[in-house]
Amino acid sequence: LVSGEILTVEDKEEIFHVTANFDSLIYHVDSVGLEKLASWTVISKLMEGDPAAASRLNLLMNFSSLQTLPVDSAFELSQRMKEISVSSEEDVVKQGDDADAFYIVMEGTAEVQQTNTDGETVLVAKLTAGDSFGEDALLAEAKRNATITMASDGKLLVCDKNDFQELVAHRSIEEVGPAQVTKLLQEGEYELVYVRYSEEHNDCYIEGSTLISLPEIRNSLGQFKKNKSYILYCSNGQRSAIGTLILTRAGVSAVSLQGGIDEWPYETTCINHKT
Repeated sequence: LVSGEILTVEDKEEIFHVTANFDSLIYHVDSVGLEKLASWTVISKLMEGDPAAASRLNLLMNFSSLQTLPVDSAFELSQRMKEISVSSEEDVVKQGDDADAFYIVMEGTAEVQQTNTDGETVLVAKLTAGDSFGEDALLAEAKRNATITMASDGKLLVCDKNDFQELVAHRSIEEVGPAQVTKLLQEGEYELVYVRYSEEHNDCYIEGSTLISLPEIRNSLGQFKKNKSYILYCSNGQRSAIGTLILTRAGVSAVSLQGGIDEWPYETTCINHKT
């Protein structure tokens, strides 16, 4: 509630009816939006004191080819990219070479030139700060189809092929499906960790879970034993992916439940009933 009178809330057979006593202004976030907001809140804390990394992440998320990248992979990619200085007239990549890196122009300008079958070199595009190149060849595992030459001195962000394939072509964390989770739990080597907020306790959870909200994961590393493994889950898998990344970077064995509890087909426990 942003403005207006306190709302009257009635609970009728577990369905909440909310009535405004006066004209009111209310902000609401759907479950998908909440997952993204919670994930990015933790990411911002991980980047405290490192504005350069935050800037790199912001650049990455502006590219259409990377906008569907999972939050954990985007964060890890921003950590691994390196900044290099380049000189005017320097060839960054050459047509016909194997693709070995992905680039983002931070400063300066570059020219994209292609040599056709007649041997004629043609200027096909110009790149400026914020533009990227190299990802298409990496994703397609193809040769470079153009030569990129710096038209001025500048700076580039570079991600090498191995990191790109790990973080963009593949997930940086391990995800497991519901059937595999039940098997792992039966074997007794894994423990379930629910990483949603305690305020979300009205939502269902999987019996036997330990509740540790995502923002508390870093402060609770001492609770995670190195001789155990953990399965993290949330609503749809976004927050659990971030939590899994934090734990694995700390040396804790952890996986994320694919699709979260939204796609869990087995029994769950709620506050007042079971489903």
